[in-house]
Amino acid sequence: MSVRGPLGLTARIAWDLHPASRAGPSGLTARQTDRLHRLLADAKAASPYYRDRLVGVEGADLSRVAPSTKPDLMADSDRWVADPAVAWEVIQEFVPDPHRVGEPSGGHFAGAAGIARAQRQHPRLAAGARLFSALAPLPQLVTELNAFTPTMLAGYPSVLDLLAASPGRAAQDGDSLRVPGT
Repeated sequence: MSVRGPLGLTARIAWDLHPASRAGPSGLTARQTDRLHRLLADAKAASPYYRDRLVGVEGADLSRVAPSTKPDLMADSDRWVADPAVAWEVIQEFVPDPHRVGEPSGGHFAGAAGIARAQRQHPRLAAGARLFSALAPLPQLVTELNAFTPTMLAGYPSVLDLLAASPGRAAQDGDSLRVPGT
C-alpha cells in the first residue's frame, strides 16, 4: 500500500530515519548532515531568493548565512517560494477562508492543512499525528509534547529552536522536554 500526501511523507521520513537511529548518535548526525546538504541543494536549485543568499555556502556550514526575517521574505515573496506556481496573489485568495483548510492550493499542502487532510483521508494511519499550537506558552507545549511522545517533530523553525533549547527550562510541572535517544 502506498500512502500519498503529508502522511506518506511522514512514513517515508520515518523509514529513512530508522537505519540512522539504529546506528546511534553518529548515524543520526550523519543522516542530519546528508539531509541538510540535500535541503540546501534543493533550495539553491528551486528558489532564486535562496540561490542568492546561499552563494558561497558549502557543505553544512551555515555560519555565513544571515537569518531570513519575515520582512525579508514578505518583501521578496515570489522569489523565495520554491514553486513558481504558488504566487502571493494565490495565497492571499486562499488563506482567509477557514472552510478551505485541507484543500489543495496549487497542488500544495502545508502544516495544519496537510494534517487535517491526512486525518480525513486516512484516519487510522493519521491517528499518530497531532497538531500543537505554536502560540501555546513554551511550558504548556513541553508538557503536551512529553505526554504525546512524538517520534518526529515538524514546525516553525522559531518554535523548534525554542524547543531545542528547552531542556533545562522548567515546564508547568517542573519537567523539561524529553527527547528519546538523548
